[in-house]
Amino acid sequence: YWVQHFTGLCYLQLGQPAASLACYSNCVALRPTYAWPWMFRGLCYGQLGRYDDALLEFAKAEELDPNVFNVYVNRGAVLVTLQRFDEAKKDFEAAAAITPSSAKPYVNIAVANFEEGRLIARSAVQLDGVSDAERLALEQERYDAALVALAKASETERAPNHPGIHQLRGRILLGKGSP
Repeated sequence: YWVQHFTGLCYLQLGQPAASLACYSNCVALRPTYAWPWMFRGLCYGQLGRYDDALLEFAKAEELDPNVFNVYVNRGAVLVTLQRFDEAKKDFEAAAAITPSSAKPYVNIAVANFEEGRLIARSAVQLDGVSDAERLALEQERYDAALVALAKASETERAPNHPGIHQLRGRILLGKGSP
């Protein structure tokens, strides 16, 4: 099992999710009731753009062990890609409940809100019956929620002093139209 697991990790680090998927499929065959190889298969499928398969794998991992932080973080990332923002934020909140000292779920909530705000900004034509002022208010609401999530990330014990958080904050403020 462990040889397959670590080989799969290496393939992921090398950007080879198809090869990693083969390793984690072997892990599932060896330990079908262990959540982690299912989670890694979901991660591989997500990187391969096979989002429906990824969601199925994450669901199986969650069924086997609902306390695996990475299931929620990785499934949330797939859901953001699919523009299913409310579901993504629920997964990130579940991850925060499991490991409240981690900044990662809050950063991901910020990303989900930011991407949702950007989508609202780009889809003015698609929001039938919504005035420009209402659309702008929705967009600004998402950016404000993103900034709140980043503030929570900064308050966690393991908040990374990482320029990526500051860069995201800058992107949000630019999207918001703040100086």
